[in-house]
Amino acid sequence: MLMQNSSRHFFLAFVYSAAVAPACWALQMGQPPTLTPEGQKRVVDRQIRANVAKGYTDAHKKALSGSLSSLNGTCTWLIGLQDKENALKIAAEMDAADVANIYSAGLKKNIDAIAKTQYLNEPHTKELASRLKSARKIKLDGLLGLARTCYDANLLGYAFDLIGEMLATDPDDQVAHMALGEIKVGANWHTPFAAAQIHSGKSYVLGKGWVPMAAAERIGNGEWFEDNKWMTMAVADKLHADTEKPWVVETDNFILRSTDSRKQTIQIAERLEGIRHLCFRQFLEFFLRGSAKKGAEMLFNQSAPKKMLVYFFGTEEEYAQFCTKEMKGRDTSLLLQSAGFYSPSLHNCYFYRGEQPQAFMIPLMQHEVTHQVLGEFATGGNPPVWLAEGIAGVLEFATLDGQRKLTLPSGIDHTEVLHACELLDSGKLCSAGMMMNMSHAIFHSMNRRRNYAESAALCRFLLEMQNGAYSADFLECMSDYYRGVHGGAISLSDYLALDNAEIDKQFKAYLKAQMAKLPAKK
Repeated sequence: MLMQNSSRHFFLAFVYSAAVAPACWALQMGQPPTLTPEGQKRVVDRQIRANVAKGYTDAHKKALSGSLSSLNGTCTWLIGLQDKENALKIAAEMDAADVANIYSAGLKKNIDAIAKTQYLNEPHTKELASRLKSARKIKLDGLLGLARTCYDANLLGYAFDLIGEMLATDPDDQVAHMALGEIKVGANWHTPFAAAQIHSGKSYVLGKGWVPMAAAERIGNGEWFEDNKWMTMAVADKLHADTEKPWVVETDNFILRSTDSRKQTIQIAERLEGIRHLCFRQFLEFFLRGSAKKGAEMLFNQSAPKKMLVYFFGTEEEYAQFCTKEMKGRDTSLLLQSAGFYSPSLHNCYFYRGEQPQAFMIPLMQHEVTHQVLGEFATGGNPPVWLAEGIAGVLEFATLDGQRKLTLPSGIDHTEVLHACELLDSGKLCSAGMMMNMSHAIFHSMNRRRNYAESAALCRFLLEMQNGAYSADFLECMSDYYRGVHGGAISLSDYLALDNAEIDKQFKAYLKAQMAKLPAKK
């Protein structure tokens, strides 16, 4: 382990003492002149986060330095044995960890000098495996030590990503899996829901979902078993196209009722879980607000209070019939203009596919399901419209990476940040204070598209501000809004120790910095 408890606490204590003076200075720079004891603690804690975040790149390199040194020794040993093939693999692994590592140039020169690779004998092969195992252990300890430092500083997103880096190093690492709340079944790790499915005798078939293990092969080949008989999947899809008998698919956090095909239904179910996973990752402080930390144990496994219900209609006609019949008292004309919505009163989401292109439907789904995930997790409050719509707008533009996992663009790469930059450039951006005090009616009736873009950009800024140092305060404020703390009579300024004018100033500075990254106009 890179940093034991005592040294880690010394590190945080040192940063804490170093933060007091800057915090007092900061209070004189456009922040409220007086703060409650809680507010004063927030300022100091935030300075600790700022210092850890600022030094994160160097700390990450230090966390990897031990394993790089070990791998360098192994690579040098292989070069001595003229094993060019394995030496190249290890050098590539070292470059992947740190492309600027101090060993790279020398190793490359010596590897290139090997004319013909020599293959290892059995004793050397066993020694190589032992050396690599030792280097990986050193790397895991270094990453875990840094993850705990970030966790203690309440930089939960940093810690979460380091856990992912640990799993990339060792897919079987117990500490990382337990931090994510996963359970080992046989040789593999699973979520509690998936583990329960396996224990009940089911297996997961791509495009079909969880099915009885005994029937998995036939279902995988395009059949379906229901009502004590086998049928083709086409017949089963037709059977469940009826709104009275939809497909019902359960996942870790959702129950999906769908009249679309089984294949499409499973794809939507997987996307719903992807949205919830990304939402949890991005807004960790929201979900873990008030959770007791257990010593050095990291916890990223807060479950949803109950399964969320989502309806997915296969046709626009089914969706329109539902809205007309079931959503009386709401502006059904507005609902019919959209491909879906979240109903706080019914607690459910409703979507249809029909002929809607994926490019339109999926961002909308990501926006509305974010409303559902947050609204169903923390209840009792009424968050301001800029916050509710802005935070959903942040996740709306998430995209799939090469591993089919949802990732969130930052800065100018985020669609709404780019839009806000254009608004600022044209003089059409309203102040942050005006946005944060905008009523629900005004937000949705005047410059609606601008308001959506600016609120999302403002939320993205607050999450990124000073390398995420303000993220915890922002998300804890959001959590308190959703829970109705103090009857909702709270203000973001109290959590950030910045008045609206200073928030607006820094927001616009952020947008200008993002604009500077754009190619120069010809």
